[in-house]
Amino acid sequence: MLVDGELYGPETMAGYDNPLNRRFAWSPLNSVGIGEHHGELIFEEHQDNRFSGLYKVAKHFEAKQRATAVAGGEHVEISPGQRVEMNHSYKYSAETFLWIHNSAGLEPVWQAQSGDSKFLMVLSKPAG
Repeated sequence: MLVDGELYGPETMAGYDNPLNRRFAWSPLNSVGIGEHHGELIFEEHQDNRFSGLYKVAKHFEAKQRATAVAGGEHVEISPGQRVEMNHSYKYSAETFLWIHNSAGLEPVWQAQSGDSKFLMVLSKPAG
């Protein structure tokens, strides 16, 4: 199995909270009728306390005015101040990424970091 993970670092949030990615992140909201005039898209980073070296990058929409999301013929009213949680992703220290990998019963046979040191790729086989 070949798996890669993004390594957490000082530039991690810049990869998410930038004009190009913001436009991409607005797409699912726009597709159900929610626009930038309705509120704000907020990116957050948190250390996940379950493991040292595990970080969560999350985003949510916070309504500043009433909005109606329409999907599949259903209407969902969103009130000012209400949050709509969106997808999130995890980032890792190299050590934590390997620890999670090993805890899943996998044995690394090869690993390498990307040229910019932002990703770790691991080729594994079942342990034992």
